[in-house]
Amino acid sequence: MHPFSPAYSSLSRTFQHLFASTRAGGIVLLACMIVSILLAHSPFGASYLAVWRLDFSGMSVEHWINDGLMAIFFLMIGLELKREIVNGELSELRNALLPIVEALGGIGVPALPPNCDLDRFAGRGPCRPGMASFCRRQ
Repeated sequence: MHPFSPAYSSLSRTFQHLFASTRAGGIVLLACMIVSILLAHSPFGASYLAVWRLDFSGMSVEHWINDGLMAIFFLMIGLELKREIVNGELSELRNALLPIVEALGGIGVPALPPNCDLDRFAGRGPCRPGMASFCRRQ
C-alpha cells in the first residue's frame, strides 16, 4: 500500500485516534493477555513458562515483574488517584462516594468468614484482606 494512498492515510488516522484515546492501554493489555494464555496452552507452553523462570540479575523474570513492575504500576495508580481526588471527577464527595464504598468492599468482603476456614486457623484469628485465596488454598 502506497504511503500517500487514501487507505493508508485513513489507517494512519485510525491508529493515531486509537493510541491518542484512553482505551489504547486497555486494548494492548487485553491483547497481551490473550497472547499469553494462548502461548501457555500451546505446544510451546513449557518453553514459554521457562522464560518466566530465567535468572536476570539474581532474580527470575517473574520476580522482576511481580516486585518491580507491579510497584511502578501501583505508583502510577496512586498518582492518577491523587490527581482525580485533587482536581478530577473524584474531587466532589458525591462523585467519590461509590468508589470509596467499592474500595471498602474490596478490602472487607475477602475477610468475611465464608472465605476462610476458621476452624483450621483457630487461634490465628480471621483472615486478613488479601489473604482469602491463601486461606482457601491451605
